[in-house]
Amino acid sequence: MINSFLKIIFIILVLADVLGCQSQLVRKNPYENASTQELLTFKKVDLPFSSGTEFKISQGAFGCCTHKRRGYEYAWDFDVPYGTEVTAVESGKVIQVWEPNKGGGCDAQYNDVAHNIKIEDSNGMIAQYVHVQSKVQIGEYVHAGQLIGVTANNGFHCTPQLHFNFFKDKNHIPENGAPETIPIYFNGLPDGLAREGFKGSVSPQVDFISEFGPRDGCILISNIQTAKVLVEYNPKRCQERLSPCSSFKIAAAAMAFEKGILKDENQIIRWDKIKRDRPEVNQDQTPFTWMSESVKWVTEWIMPQLGEKSIHRFLNTFEYGNKDFSGGNKDAWVTSSLKITAHEQVAFLTHLWKEDLPLSKRSMELTKKIIFIKNLGQSSELFGKTGTGCLHGHDCMDHPGLMLGWFVGVLKTPSGDYAFAANASDLTPQERPAGPRLRKTSIEIFEKLGLLN
Repeated sequence: MINSFLKIIFIILVLADVLGCQSQLVRKNPYENASTQELLTFKKVDLPFSSGTEFKISQGAFGCCTHKRRGYEYAWDFDVPYGTEVTAVESGKVIQVWEPNKGGGCDAQYNDVAHNIKIEDSNGMIAQYVHVQSKVQIGEYVHAGQLIGVTANNGFHCTPQLHFNFFKDKNHIPENGAPETIPIYFNGLPDGLAREGFKGSVSPQVDFISEFGPRDGCILISNIQTAKVLVEYNPKRCQERLSPCSSFKIAAAAMAFEKGILKDENQIIRWDKIKRDRPEVNQDQTPFTWMSESVKWVTEWIMPQLGEKSIHRFLNTFEYGNKDFSGGNKDAWVTSSLKITAHEQVAFLTHLWKEDLPLSKRSMELTKKIIFIKNLGQSSELFGKTGTGCLHGHDCMDHPGLMLGWFVGVLKTPSGDYAFAANASDLTPQERPAGPRLRKTSIEIFEKLGLLN
């Protein structure tokens, strides 16, 4: 009778735990669904491993196994083999090395005997590294990236791993009262978030928040040969359809070459004699200068010659965003009806580069030729197009304003070709056009990722 009663109690407890986990999964995870503004408030650190280390995040923040307890919500389990080198995520002083040497494994008896290292940073926040064998001593000052230990079989864990978190301060570690962990932005992870189930490896670090500055932006970089996504910062925004602005000129060029409106890269396109604000556009153009100087009147000259039916046919075959050209031949692509995501931009560019769009080989070759920008590094080449639009009204470039910027294209390197798309919305008024600013940011990101050879 007693045994039956205990079994019932046990089942109830298990069900309660399962239901709790399910409700935890169903509700919006406040970490993994953080907004760009919230990301700006997160503590930014590097990953706790050396470059090239492969890992899987088996349990993330607010995870259902052990990270749902109050005070322990912001913690992460990185699955790595025993003996994996663990590095300091930032500089600080070692305030604790606890190694009871009482074994480990997938058994609750080891729950309170996990080895750990605690390192206090200059702001009093405390990084904790668990399931390790220490290579440092209490009182030692360590630098970011320094080896501090290796993962080892100690404490309660069911897969070889490193448990990592940051405590708010000394008053909020388990030894001194109620623990309180804090949200972390990890340099080198997609949009900085350590999402449960993510598999990856430690690559050269990029602080995307600092790179984008006062902009809500995203960047997607994909290897054309392997179709593997190398980087995706701010995935939610990369899936948002936005006006392509002048980045649409790449698609427009492919259409114009295919229909014979543009004959070759050196064709003279006669100026329409209408004076505009920028002196460089008030003259004859070529397909090259149309791209390099971003001459809108050339696009306006091409679109009516293509005709509505041809435009819609091309947009459909290119699978170009929402394919909506109802905004007209002068403005559909500039903060109007036509919209596209970063993912759709990369897909279009990938097809163009692989020359498997439903176009002639010559049309695709000429399109690629006229979007060449410059050589980078020792032997890399940058192709692409910027785009700028106003977030409100149409006069954002007449005075400091809020702008939408794009930079899309292909980076050719000896180790592979990469299609990329970056877009960003200003959070504070700016003077310089958003597209060129984003091109500069993108090149800096390429450099820090080690892509330029």
